[in-house]
Amino acid sequence: MVDTGNERIQRFSRDGIFLSSWGGPGPGPSQFTYISGVAVDATGDVYVTETGGAKRVQRFTSAGSYREAWAAPGIAHGTDFAMEVAPFVTADMVLQGPKDVAVGPDGLIYTSWTHLSNGLIRVLSSWICCQSPDGTVSGFITAIAYDTLHTYELAGFAIDRTGRMVFAEIDRYAMEDAGDSRLEIVDRGLPSLVVGRLGVEADEFMRPTGVAFGRDGAIYVADAGLNRVQKLNPDGRPLASWGQPCGVPCVPRMDAFEATADNGQVEFSSPCGIAVDEVGTIFVADTGNHRIVRIDQG
Repeated sequence: MVDTGNERIQRFSRDGIFLSSWGGPGPGPSQFTYISGVAVDATGDVYVTETGGAKRVQRFTSAGSYREAWAAPGIAHGTDFAMEVAPFVTADMVLQGPKDVAVGPDGLIYTSWTHLSNGLIRVLSSWICCQSPDGTVSGFITAIAYDTLHTYELAGFAIDRTGRMVFAEIDRYAMEDAGDSRLEIVDRGLPSLVVGRLGVEADEFMRPTGVAFGRDGAIYVADAGLNRVQKLNPDGRPLASWGQPCGVPCVPRMDAFEATADNGQVEFSSPCGIAVDEVGTIFVADTGNHRIVRIDQG
């Protein structure tokens, strides 16, 4: 799990038993500056993104030993970041470092990037970079996160075992209560499917920040604005939800790890990350309560 406040990675068993951790604030190897995303490949290697600082991806063994790092797309190992990133940024743009990371069924590492205006308010473009495990760029996904009115920030994304992708998209340009929030589902070779809008009802979102696929193709969404988790079918229709439905903050809890039955009674405070294991157990990073919540689906 990503521990942004302490700039580190922590590992736990599925029962919440602490196993190991590594990292700390700083620019060096095995250090982080605004750590933001984590993913694990089929060999157990761990990939961690940093939105700040060097705007890079670091690669570790499953035990946390540093292997290598790469910065903005197209940068060769050991070259100057400012010089190499120049083709990606114009005078009115600020390149936000990789926000999230996922491993595809093809073994490629996918990272999400956003160009912001210099005022850091308006999103100018959002895109995905596809790289091999050593950082070699193999391509880009650019026809996402926009419509005739908006360009959206990619808050989170996930890839399933077939290569299907889901993006959590937020309109950063407008005020939070006047913008838009949605999911975009992309199945290669098919038009994108846009799901949801700003709101508090089923299949509506306030600030979706984490998404995950279940083994059956169901989509799970952690909505930090509504303090809830939603489960959608593969076409984006609502199936279930957990937590407060109307954005009511819950009283902070002191439990570092909570396991709950599938009854919808768990409370969240700004849940930002989510993962689903092979048997359908849901793990939620309950950021405002500084804990991980495990939901055992019936």
